[in-house]
Amino acid sequence: MRLVFISDTHSMHNNPMMKVIPDGDVLVHCGDLTNVGQLHDVKSFADFMKRQNHKHKVIIAGNHDYCFEDKNEYQSQAIELLSDFTFLQDKAAIIEGIKFYGSPWQPEFMDWAFNLQRDGIDLMNKWAAIPDDTEILLTHGPPFGVLDMTLKGEQVGCEQLERRIKQLKYLKIHAFGHIHEAYGVKEINQVKYINACTCNRSYQPINEPIVIDLK
Repeated sequence: MRLVFISDTHSMHNNPMMKVIPDGDVLVHCGDLTNVGQLHDVKSFADFMKRQNHKHKVIIAGNHDYCFEDKNEYQSQAIELLSDFTFLQDKAAIIEGIKFYGSPWQPEFMDWAFNLQRDGIDLMNKWAAIPDDTEILLTHGPPFGVLDMTLKGEQVGCEQLERRIKQLKYLKIHAFGHIHEAYGVKEINQVKYINACTCNRSYQPINEPIVIDLK
């Protein structure tokens, strides 16, 4: 199975600087598909995804994607716009025999969407809901200490997510975005960690999609 990962496109998916999306079996977007969660941006993104040739397309929301929050009046409309794809919001899906799980949450950061108190019980419960047999985990934010360093040299990933990942014995891939300057791939204990941010720190969509062949 060939997986192609992108993230943090921030409504720049039609920008001429956007890299061509490589062919593959599954195209994954790890959140922040919009700038501020406007429905017309979701519609434009959906049209972009429909133009891609991948058999499966998996999407989660991120902290810029306000319209997907439970408390947002446009949530049902936003989700409907992605109805042709696999949209995972604290949900699992089996694709080609592989178990995916997606969640948009991250530790509190200003007043953005899908924020929960760092080290709080609510965030712990979100990660506890990840099924033990998850093979590919999609979150918007990184775990603590893995592709989570800002330009200021601060590691801002989630400590509770890091602890939960250590309990997932079948995990093969953990993909995320959120920290634009930490784009890249790292392997730890046979798990591939992918920060798939498409936009760099200046919000220019210059980073290549990340391709992983899962055996």
